[in-house]
Amino acid sequence: MRPDQWLILGLGLLAGATLAIGAALWIVRRTRSRARASTRRARIFERAQEMVRVGNWEWDLDTDQCRGSAEASRLYGLPSDGGPVSSERLLACVHHGERDSIRTAMQSVRDGAGSFDEEYHVQNDDGTVLALQVRGVVRRERGGRRVMVGTVQDVTETHAVRRSEERLRLLFEQSPLSIQIFSPDGLVLRVNRAWEELWGLSADALDSYNVLADRQLKRAGVLRCLRRAFDGETVTLPEIEYDPAKTPGVDGGRRRRVAADAYPILDRRGRVREVVLIHQDRTARREAEEENRRLELRIKDAQREESLGVLAGGVAHDFNNLLAGILGYAELARKTVPEDSAAADKISRIESSAIRASELTNQMLAYTGQGKQVVTSVDLSALVREMTHLLEISVSKSALIEYDFADEPTPLVGDATQIRQVIMNLLTNASEAIASPSGTIRVSTGRVQVDAAYLAGCRLADGLSPGEYVFCEVSDSGRGMDASTLERIFDPFFTTKFTGRGLGLAAVQGIVRGHRGAIRIDSQPQKGTTFRVAFPLAAVEGTDGDVFKPVPWGTEDATVLVVDDDETVRTVVREMLEGNGLTVVSAADGVEALELIEAGLAADLVLLDMTMPRLSGAETAHEMRERGCEIPVVVMSGFSEEEALARFSDDVHGFLQKPFQTVQLVHRVRAALTPQKAEADG
Repeated sequence: MRPDQWLILGLGLLAGATLAIGAALWIVRRTRSRARASTRRARIFERAQEMVRVGNWEWDLDTDQCRGSAEASRLYGLPSDGGPVSSERLLACVHHGERDSIRTAMQSVRDGAGSFDEEYHVQNDDGTVLALQVRGVVRRERGGRRVMVGTVQDVTETHAVRRSEERLRLLFEQSPLSIQIFSPDGLVLRVNRAWEELWGLSADALDSYNVLADRQLKRAGVLRCLRRAFDGETVTLPEIEYDPAKTPGVDGGRRRRVAADAYPILDRRGRVREVVLIHQDRTARREAEEENRRLELRIKDAQREESLGVLAGGVAHDFNNLLAGILGYAELARKTVPEDSAAADKISRIESSAIRASELTNQMLAYTGQGKQVVTSVDLSALVREMTHLLEISVSKSALIEYDFADEPTPLVGDATQIRQVIMNLLTNASEAIASPSGTIRVSTGRVQVDAAYLAGCRLADGLSPGEYVFCEVSDSGRGMDASTLERIFDPFFTTKFTGRGLGLAAVQGIVRGHRGAIRIDSQPQKGTTFRVAFPLAAVEGTDGDVFKPVPWGTEDATVLVVDDDETVRTVVREMLEGNGLTVVSAADGVEALELIEAGLAADLVLLDMTMPRLSGAETAHEMRERGCEIPVVVMSGFSEEEALARFSDDVHGFLQKPFQTVQLVHRVRAALTPQKAEADG
């Protein structure tokens, strides 16, 4: 071969070698680049798993070997070199309380289950407890091997959030406070159970409700404050009374008294996401306050009435003592002048005035509930029906009376005379209230079943029990009364009439109180007034009360000891009794009376005043019995019989109400003396 050919061949070989070397270098560089890219991808993948706290794993079911990514190993607390571990090693990482259930699930996979999806806790060597969500599926590899591949995710924070949300949900649902959550547009998003119980509504009733368009809140001045909460400000809303039934778009509900606080919930940008409204139910507290206020008013009324009653009773007692002298002397004076003389006429006028004055004091005693009662069984309808003629001539000619009597019996146990006084006073009051040219008075009777709520709206109802009552109702179409007048109409001496004495309704109240009844009043200015007096329905027939009965004569030789600290009364009683043939001895008080008895006074009867200095009437009577003195005692007093005799023992032989006339005095004395004289004569 020629040299030039060798040269060409050598150059060719050199070029081929160069190309081969270059290709080899390119392949090496490319391989290295791919390796670096793969490493970078692996690192990125590993970092991604670490960021999202998710690892991948595989479990060879034939060899029971498990391999996992670095993140999977970290989550289980295993070395991150990727070396295989057994399934038992993994089970050892599972919290002991869940280990048995996970072992059962893994065995199901061995037995042919195609998937695994469990959530459990693992505890690492450093004591850290993580919640893991583990999912996997089984696949067949070449050669028929069964391998499960899957992921493991750290859901510890998700669990914490879920638990927090569950606690908040339970707090929201079970809170005793009424909670309502609104959208920024004012629509209701959620309400809790306490809200439903408070308002008596379900959440479904609020589908079309918008709080920002609530006119009831606007009228109450609350909506303006509430809008500030929707602008991002925490606000306290004023207390109001709210009725859902009056709100358009809300069906039903009940009225409540509430206060509320509004809290805006903001997102990360500071915008209002929700507004929470928390109500405080003030209904019970307000009702309790109202009840306390009513109770305080009743206590004040009771204290005022008690004070006025003591005053009225004391005034009536003193007046009766004075009237006893006036009426007695007038009667004695009339007997000393000719019946056709001018003096006799004037004395008769004095007697009439004194009797009218005594009637006035009796009204004062009736106000205190101390008026004398003659208790019988009374049919209220029949009693009013008997009074119709008297009622019609007693009212103004411009008033027309209408009657509505009950068809059924209306029995009560009481004093018919006092009940008549109640009816007459109510009718007179109604007649005087009719100021227009004409008006109507309606009188009705009946029976009514009353409950506690009804009694709560009545006067004198304290201590009364619900049940069946009989009533008399007097209504008029007159001018009515305002609240300030209604508060005082039962005060003695209060009157709206120029010529009135202010004792009519005071006496009505006292009589009704004495009969264990109640009074209900409804009145408005220019709309008339209705009085309803109710008495307990009689359960049994009453018995006839005390009435005068004929008393035998033949007691003229008796001696009466008159004990009274008022000299005028002593003198008048002496002259009255001596004028009827009785012997009279006087004592100025109880001490003097006891001294006379100790000195041997053979008295057949003691007329004893109740209120005296040194020794009261009750003390004097008690001391007489302690000393063995059995002389009968008749009490005389300006107080009522009930109050007076309540201070004495049962051995009192009679009572005499001051003022009295001769016939009443002599009748009472002879009634007490007759059994004594009969026993002595026998």
